[in-house]
Amino acid sequence: MVSARDATATITIGKSTKADVLNSLGKTTAFTFDSGYEIWVYHLAGDARGADNRGRPDSGKAEYVVLFSPAGVVTKTRIRPPPLT
Repeated sequence: MVSARDATATITIGKSTKADVLNSLGKTTAFTFDSGYEIWVYHLAGDARGADNRGRPDSGKAEYVVLFSPAGVVTKTRIRPPPLT
């Protein structure tokens, strides 16, 4: 998990590369599309909901989502809030 401050302070859209993000935020879940775009999803720290009964991260956590272009450069980021319960 990463803090929202670390996530937003270390990534520059149009400049940061996959290597930059990996060095700043570490490994995470990645999704690759046939188009060459890739999304990395980080669970944000500070949400104390914990894990579900199978030990998986709680789907109710806020997430930091990073979209990479086929060239491996950040094209967009967003914080996805947890779902309302």
